[in-house]
Amino acid sequence: MVGQRIPITKNGRVVSVFGHVVFEDVRDVGKLSRQLSLLESKIKLYEQELKNLSSTRYTLFTVKARSPWRCPPVSWPDVPRSGPARRPPHYP
Repeated sequence: MVGQRIPITKNGRVVSVFGHVVFEDVRDVGKLSRQLSLLESKIKLYEQELKNLSSTRYTLFTVKARSPWRCPPVSWPDVPRSGPARRPPHYP
């Protein structure tokens, strides 16, 4: 049996004791310890994976470069911005 005892004092003297049983069987403490160790190792693994994922992520907003071989801007044909929509000739 694993438990704890908390003394209750009055005027500096112990007048009573509060007892609390935490584990009735000592083997339960070992089982809990093994589970805790397993969970701690999983947390370390997940923290490392998260660190690796966050450190290798790049987007267009994070990559900035200057290049002497810049591409010329693309010129698109003029398209009417207003007015009726044009239909292809094979539609009535």
